[in-house]
Parts: sequence; C-alpha cells; structure tokens
Amino acid sequence: MSFKRTSSVAKMLGTVVSIGGAFIVTLYNGPVVIAKSPPSVSLRSQSTNPNWILGAGFLAVEYFCVPLWYIVQV
Repeated sequence: MSFKRTSSVAKMLGTVVSIGGAFIVTLYNGPVVIAKSPPSVSLRSQSTNPNWILGAGFLAVEYFCVPLWYIVQV
C-alpha cells in the first residue's frame, strides 16, 4: 500500500475535486444553511426534516472513506 503511486494520487485527487465541486455548487445555488432571520415570504418549499444536513455530512464522509478503502485493498 503506497499513497505515492500514480494511481493512488489520481484517485485521491479525483475524489477531492468531485466533492469540492459538489460543495461549491451546493453552497452557491443551494438552500440557506444558516439564516439570520426567517424570511417573511418564501417562494421555495422548506424541508420539514432538518436531518438533511446530517445526511449530507455522512455522505461526504462516505465519499472520502470508500476511495481510501479501495486504495487500501489494492
């Protein structure tokens, strides 16, 4: 197991670029995560379940752990 091999570096770089792009798109066009004051009129439908933040965090952890697991297996 060597993290300096070209294939390992490519997998890690691809994972970081993919997740970074997803975060940029989500934070740029996504819903407001922390609002200073609630809006008086909202045209967007609000989620009734606030666990989407927790789910997004677990998904991000999974996206980092699975490629690392593949590298460890090789």
